[in-house]
Amino acid sequence: MRIIPVIDLLRGEVVHGIAGDRAKYRPLQSVLTPNATPSSVASALVSHFASEQVYVADLDAIMTGHPSWKAIGEIAQSGAGILLDAGVRGATQAVELAQHMAQLSVTVRMIIGLESLQTLRDLEAIVRSQGETNVVLSLDMRGGVPVTVIEAWQSMQPMQIVRAAYAVGVRRFLLLDLHGVGSNAGVPTLPLCRLLRDEMPRVEIISGGGVRSCEDLVALQAAGCDGALVATSLHNGAICPAEVQRLSAQTPLR
Repeated sequence: MRIIPVIDLLRGEVVHGIAGDRAKYRPLQSVLTPNATPSSVASALVSHFASEQVYVADLDAIMTGHPSWKAIGEIAQSGAGILLDAGVRGATQAVELAQHMAQLSVTVRMIIGLESLQTLRDLEAIVRSQGETNVVLSLDMRGGVPVTVIEAWQSMQPMQIVRAAYAVGVRRFLLLDLHGVGSNAGVPTLPLCRLLRDEMPRVEIISGGGVRSCEDLVALQAAGCDGALVATSLHNGAICPAEVQRLSAQTPLR
């Protein structure tokens, strides 16, 4: 299982995300690095945990539509590949984002966040233009309720949305409940991970949010996850490099 450190960007700094309440996000404080610059945080994660991939949530892009390319470029200089959520709303924006991503020195995969996506047709067009291996749908939730502007999906259960996305070609899913982010309360998406793995054994599943310790990572692995997003417990020292290396070397339990 890949352990994927999270980097939340806001106004050019790395911030500590808590429960998805972005108004309260503050600059990251970490035992790994003395400052919250993107380059320092990314370099520290690669140095301490040998991270080959990081998840970057560009909150400025998600909220305003203006990606922080300078900060993203600094993260890319660490050598780690990037899973990038830059608030893609539709197919045209995805093409523009892909052009910028191609100029970076590392492999970048595009996260399509449910909270940003405008229509199912856009999702289908994005997968068709970018290829299923380069697109990850982030099933954004709050307390288990999908966060979406797509009216037809607002009354759906998460697995119904997953099935609709699968039908248009999505094969990589990120299950993320914002209430769990930075909560130190455990990962709330475990039951959904198990449901998805049982129904779709060949898709890629990434989850996280609320990881407190190595035990939570083991639980994600047992639920069938291919990757686990982690932030707080790396920066406060609750999870050590040796634990990350051990889990990263193991095959997901499915």
